[in-house]
Amino acid sequence: MESPFAPGQRTLRWLARFGLARDGALRAGRLAILLAALAWLPMLVLALIAGRAYGGDVAIPFLSDWAAFGRHLVALPLLVLIHPVIDRETARTIVNLRESGLVRPGDDPLLLQKLERARQLWKSPFVRLLLVAVTVLAAVMMGRLAVSFDAPDWLLRTGPGGPALSAAGWWNLAIAGPLFRLFVLFALWKLMVWSWFLLQLSRMPLNYQVLHADRCGGLGIFERVQIAFSGLAAALAVQFGCIIADAVLHKGHELASFRLPAIVFVVLMLVLFLAPLTIFVRPLSRACVRAELAFHAWFSRASTEVESSLEQKSDKAAASQLASPEFSSLTDATTLYAGALSTRRIPITRRSLIVVLASVIPMVLPLLPLLPLREIGLRLVKVVL
Repeated sequence: MESPFAPGQRTLRWLARFGLARDGALRAGRLAILLAALAWLPMLVLALIAGRAYGGDVAIPFLSDWAAFGRHLVALPLLVLIHPVIDRETARTIVNLRESGLVRPGDDPLLLQKLERARQLWKSPFVRLLLVAVTVLAAVMMGRLAVSFDAPDWLLRTGPGGPALSAAGWWNLAIAGPLFRLFVLFALWKLMVWSWFLLQLSRMPLNYQVLHADRCGGLGIFERVQIAFSGLAAALAVQFGCIIADAVLHKGHELASFRLPAIVFVVLMLVLFLAPLTIFVRPLSRACVRAELAFHAWFSRASTEVESSLEQKSDKAAASQLASPEFSSLTDATTLYAGALSTRRIPITRRSLIVVLASVIPMVLPLLPLLPLREIGLRLVKVVL
């Protein structure tokens, strides 16, 4: 079974003509470099020609705009590179659904039906046209806002009728900005389709494995896919951090005033990427309750039988009975029962929390020159010592 997001052969053949695919696989690294160059380099050249790339009488030149760097040289390549990772992890997870027994063999046709529906949603021409339309509409709105509000100087020029978009501004409006927004929308749509597939899967009669070592009833495999999607969080975090850096460096805002927006952003990323796993809370909780009751009933019967057999024997015979297979199996059952009770009702582990939190760290990178690193370092030393 392949991922519902796997690119079609026609698309791969078309990309192979330009060296962007080989052996039936997308060469994401090349595509990322190409798109980053297409977005950023023309704006640099046009800003240089207009004398708005650096210095001079320009308050915010192109090479001093953190957002331009973060959006097109870091976030956009990340948004390209995450797609093959997501496709690979979703394919592995779907195969594992059958190999692990989570989906029973008799439910294979139903699983294939859900996968086909997810594939149709992902490749829906209507949705793709809608995403393009949203991107175009956003570009039009950004063009009007750039002239009306306090946009970076390199985006504008002084015309007879007042401020107007410069050549670099037009490239940002028509090519660079839409490229970034379109890849963001496609990544978000892929996450929505995967979340829809998880919802459909949760409604199937899955064989939840309450004694599974992952402590998530066998659902720990889905964590890998959510971690793969965290690259989107990193791309958004870079852009968010660059916006904050520009506001502090060029517009006089206090860094501390962005504390609440930063906290809201981190919480939003946690919800966006981990909330889909909570879809399984209800069926997994039911499976845990059933297992708990079954173990309790079995253990009660087994312990009663062992106690009865011990009472009917002499002390010496009872002592030898303690090493019998029946008593050992009862001890093992105690461990299994404890494992069943410790199964998480929400299949979210510490690893996924750490990875998603780590994925928003790039938000801090553009802010490092603005932070009192010496003071922070001294405080850390005092805490440690």
